Amino acid sequence: MKQTALIKASALLMLVLAFTSFAQTQKYQTYADESKSLKEIKEKYGELCKLHEIGKSAGGRIIYALEIGKGDSKTKPSLLIIAGVEPDDLSGTVSAKYFAENILANSSADSVKTLLEKYTLYVIPRLSPDPLEKYFAKVKYAPAGNDLADDQDRDGKKDEDGYNDLNNDNIISFMRVIDPDGEWIESTDDQMFMKKADKKKGEIGKYKILYEGIDDDKDGLINEDPQGGINVNKNSTYNFKAYTDDGGLHPFSSNELRALGDFLFDRPNILAVFTFNYHNNILDPWKIKPPQSQSQMPGMGSGAPMGGGSMMGGFGMGGGRSGNMFAADSISYSSVIKEITSSSKYKGDAIESGSIAGWAFYDAGRFSFCAPAWSYPELKDTSRSRAMNRPPAQMGQQMPGGGPQGGFGGLQSASASSNRELTAFKWIKKNAPKNFIEWKEYKHTDFPNSKVEIGGIIPFAQNNAPEDSLKNSSENNYKLLYKIFKSLPEIQVGDPLVEQLGNGVSRVTLTITNKGKLASHTSVGRRIKSLQSFLIRTALSEGQKVVTGQKVTFIDEPIPGGGQVKRTFLIIGKGKVDFNIGCPTSGYKSVSVQL
Repeated sequence: MKQTALIKASALLMLVLAFTSFAQTQKYQTYADESKSLKEIKEKYGELCKLHEIGKSAGGRIIYALEIGKGDSKTKPSLLIIAGVEPDDLSGTVSAKYFAENILANSSADSVKTLLEKYTLYVIPRLSPDPLEKYFAKVKYAPAGNDLADDQDRDGKKDEDGYNDLNNDNIISFMRVIDPDGEWIESTDDQMFMKKADKKKGEIGKYKILYEGIDDDKDGLINEDPQGGINVNKNSTYNFKAYTDDGGLHPFSSNELRALGDFLFDRPNILAVFTFNYHNNILDPWKIKPPQSQSQMPGMGSGAPMGGGSMMGGFGMGGGRSGNMFAADSISYSSVIKEITSSSKYKGDAIESGSIAGWAFYDAGRFSFCAPAWSYPELKDTSRSRAMNRPPAQMGQQMPGGGPQGGFGGLQSASASSNRELTAFKWIKKNAPKNFIEWKEYKHTDFPNSKVEIGGIIPFAQNNAPEDSLKNSSENNYKLLYKIFKSLPEIQVGDPLVEQLGNGVSRVTLTITNKGKLASHTSVGRRIKSLQSFLIRTALSEGQKVVTGQKVTFIDEPIPGGGQVKRTFLIIGKGKVDFNIGCPTSGYKSVSVQL
């Protein structure tokens, strides 16, 4: 017992030392700097690490994926970590790369060495690199999506009416305009914080909220065709929402999503996907719900998870015959959730239509986990304001880059449960006031008869950790991701039981056990045919014949974590019989018997 405790303590010390070694380098990097650092990681760790160029963004930037492991990666269960999917989430990118570096730095420690022998790790630290570069731009602004030029107002011109830095502070912030048709008022907690007027409480709107800008094309609208194309986290097939400014013309219309799809489906060994985004299904787990319809398709049903909704329920293809055929996936998911925790106390926004996390499960058939890389610690909240409504843009237009991606800065948004914007506002105002611009009057030529003020939380500040907090954020995310990584399945095959039945007939019984936490594969992956089957392949010697059982035996139901299955074969003949057992998401084992 003492020796076991000593081994565990040593492994923990190695992880702590790794945290310390990277603590000095935690900062936000430009695309160029990060690309250089990824290449350096690959060179430093040689055979343990490969660097793939999986595609290019709309702006022509290469999208990189790290592959970490030993031996034949495609025959081992694997975890894919995806960051940089939200247009303004730099913290997730830092945490994803930090995890990869620390796993490699600890590759000689017994615990990590064993993991890399059993499993493969893939990390895409910056799936959508275009919008994240706006953090480093001369004029910083909250982007709506990638660098795809588009014609949002359908006037035949692209990106002709974008944002304008009216007060010359190199930041595109917000304008609040006094307007009798406005829907916004100052919060009773703090007049700097804007909230949607609650008509049920008799509140009357006073302001319209716009991004900083003017009517460049003189069509009577402001910022209706800004730069910023597709938000890749709204562009998947999962409940895709058409006719939006930033969701794309159709699912997977973005270069970035097509690159991700090709990468994932080319690697059938990927069993689990973790996505850094603003939805959190770890702190607020997806829950099972009985199927409601046989006609609804995966990702399209009303029972699909929206916020704390159903992970498995709603569409139930053929569910009327067999009940909830994805219950096994739900049980496996839930068993892992019980053992891991997210460092974030923020339960998450409702899952976006077109989200990567939703697509990863429903349409790619992988276990899908997601959480924000960072959320501000909640201060004591005495606010009575609980209605969280997304601010509109002006004149009936939805604000480009709005919602959790846009970083409203001092505005309450409908999609942000638990008052995320308010929590961020209070923390920033108290601890990082330079990230908040106090509202100041501006003489706006497009509003000659209205009072206009410019202010709000600066772009990227709402959803990203201050750089001096990146160390803590990355360490917490490391612990979370490490627990998921080591939860992958581990298939073991006991010594085959061989019984001689006479007349040259032998009965062979195989016992297959899953020592991991996650199941060997997913029910949904088998149903939508995105995963290869779990098989027992039997190789016979000359003169042998299987009389009970099959030479190729399918195990359709996932073998749960800690679960066991047995298969029996009656074989005529003498000599050696070889069995190859498993699938890419569980790994393979080979055993032989002598009859």
